[in-house]
Amino acid sequence: MDTALRYMAFTGLALLTLGTTAAQAQGKAEGLRFLVSPGVGFGTSGVHAYGKGDSKPGGYLIARAGLARNGRTFVVAEGEFQLSGAPYPADPADPRPPTEIPKTSFTAISALVGVALYPAADFYLMPQVGIQARNWQGEEAPTGSESGFAAGLIAGYHLSFGEGFSMQPELVLRYADVTGPGSPSFRGIGFRLMATWMF
Repeated sequence: MDTALRYMAFTGLALLTLGTTAAQAQGKAEGLRFLVSPGVGFGTSGVHAYGKGDSKPGGYLIARAGLARNGRTFVVAEGEFQLSGAPYPADPADPRPPTEIPKTSFTAISALVGVALYPAADFYLMPQVGIQARNWQGEEAPTGSESGFAAGLIAGYHLSFGEGFSMQPELVLRYADVTGPGSPSFRGIGFRLMATWMF
């Protein structure tokens, strides 16, 4: 975890430096503007099945594009790539010892759209809907690849560093339907740092 936090801090500092420099050339932020926003994240995710959950910490890469309104994130579409495998709980009815049950997990790419709502100053909530595509690993994986409905909720804060650049620390909750035994669903929580350029 220490390595991941250091990576996020270094990446955030680099994005802040580049963004602040680029923002000096931007005009006054008014009305609607196009935005692009890369980011990095760290959190824990996994599958809830058979009435229990299993999770694993790991990193994320995020790319976002959309519209900003009055210099703040407004409507966006984003892609999120999960770098580490999300574990799938073992069937408690399996008679084999836990050490003999093959591990099953998946990596995922999520594509979602969302609208940022600002209930107070620069603090925002962003509900999201979309799909999650998964690639399974493991000898007893329920399938090779599949996809399902995904939803999320982001709580973030807009930090402006110029007319055309801002950063957003975000807390993210994620849910997705999963195909497999035990009525599974994907659940995740994580922290992100986004860097946003507006044009």
